[in-house]
Amino acid sequence: MLSPLQARHAEEISLSKSQRALVSTITHGQESINRAEHLLNEKAHLPPLGNDPASFRWKETQKNTSKQSIHSQVSAMNAATAQMVTLTGQGDETDYNSVGAAVNTISNNLPEMAKGVKMLAALMDDEGADGDDLMSAARNLCSAFSDLLAATEPQSREPRQHMLTAASQVGSASHRVLYTIGEEEVADKERQDVLLGLAKAVANTTAALVLKAKNVASRCPDQATQNRVIFSATQTALGTSQLVACAKVVAPTVADPLCQEQLVEAAREVARSVEGCVTTCNEVAKDEVALKELGQSAADVTRALNELLNHVKDGHSDKIPDIMEQIMTASGELIASYDSSEMVRQARILAQSTAELIQAIKGEAETQSDSDLQVRTRISLLEQALCIGHSFRPNCR
Repeated sequence: MLSPLQARHAEEISLSKSQRALVSTITHGQESINRAEHLLNEKAHLPPLGNDPASFRWKETQKNTSKQSIHSQVSAMNAATAQMVTLTGQGDETDYNSVGAAVNTISNNLPEMAKGVKMLAALMDDEGADGDDLMSAARNLCSAFSDLLAATEPQSREPRQHMLTAASQVGSASHRVLYTIGEEEVADKERQDVLLGLAKAVANTTAALVLKAKNVASRCPDQATQNRVIFSATQTALGTSQLVACAKVVAPTVADPLCQEQLVEAAREVARSVEGCVTTCNEVAKDEVALKELGQSAADVTRALNELLNHVKDGHSDKIPDIMEQIMTASGELIASYDSSEMVRQARILAQSTAELIQAIKGEAETQSDSDLQVRTRISLLEQALCIGHSFRPNCR
């Protein structure tokens, strides 16, 4: 009988080189989470401040800089979480190196976010607000990331849904942080609600498609053929679960281009799986009525996906002025500071803001990203495939 430690060692030996590297990266990530949690044990200690204009300007600058950096770091971590969801859904084809890179994004940003939270919570207390709520929200986010990393371990025996649930909890916890610091406007909340509603619509139409695929399977002549159809339908259901989880993760920061990119990637996976399901059914089934019903359901899914993509892209807000202000603030703080640790912190904010500015400019220059064009092309091809050989299907010319 192996001890738990021996059993874990035996499991790690059976892992591939890239899987073992991911285990090491996750271990490092959990250590970073522990550091962030330790930082959140107490708020920052503010220097003695008066009510003079200079003190007021210092507090306003620190508050704005902290809010901006927290929002930026949460956006980066949400995008990384959504990327982990799509990457880990590839089975044996999972790119573990890319999963590790996403984990590193969380590891690098979470302790920095904790530092900003400490400062902002102290400033909130100084102004008569309650900084404890922010500290609690940040600690909950740390806990959510810890659960996510545990669920991502290659040797985890938990079902796939366990990881998707952990990712969804990250979305809920990050929303709470942004709400507490006042970085959520009414329009942002409305956009989030619409996004989640559209993701649910994709899930509902896909569920109907899966039922139609099972109906096709029941009319197949042998068990092997039935299994092919059921497998393709199951892949469609899994892809949709990933899309819903990604939507929940990125909803609080969906204006961020990287978050949009991950949502589009998840939509592409659904379109690919629907295409595979329809193709498989057309290859093996002869029941024209069942295939027609399947085609109608697939058309419903494509419409739901298009509505989701349109909302993501059309709802994009112009972030460039805000990012420019953040860069100017960080530059001014960097020049004026004589404290080496503060200079390092401002330099990091400046570097991250510059990267965001580049992304935002690219987003303005390209009204549709390559990934968006690819998923729309795939949907278009799927719609054409539904019509080939079946002139009685809807929307065929």
